[in-house]
Amino acid sequence: MYVAWVLGRSNAELLVGRPLPRDMREAVRAELLSVPQVEAVLDLTTLIQGPGEALVAAKIDFRDGIPAEEVERACERRRSGSARVPAVRRVYLDPTPGRGRRGPERERAR
Repeated sequence: MYVAWVLGRSNAELLVGRPLPRDMREAVRAELLSVPQVEAVLDLTTLIQGPGEALVAAKIDFRDGIPAEEVERACERRRSGSARVPAVRRVYLDPTPGRGRRGPERERAR
């Protein structure tokens, strides 16, 4: 029982389904914010998928008024992974209007 506890404790960061450690999450957030078209990271979810492999999903508030092509380019640059956190293999970005803003879909709903 003790051996199992020691092994589990020492390999906890490798357990599938856990978030990345805080310093790695902050590095991913900083990298996303370094993209000129990004205004804010509204929500960031990370998931360890296996040894040396992680997934990132983020709701991103892009700057107002930028063309769709720039949003696509910004997303494409980040989809292939993270330069600051090499374990990140997949990145999914969800363009989302910032809190308190009214996107076209919110206007139609009213």
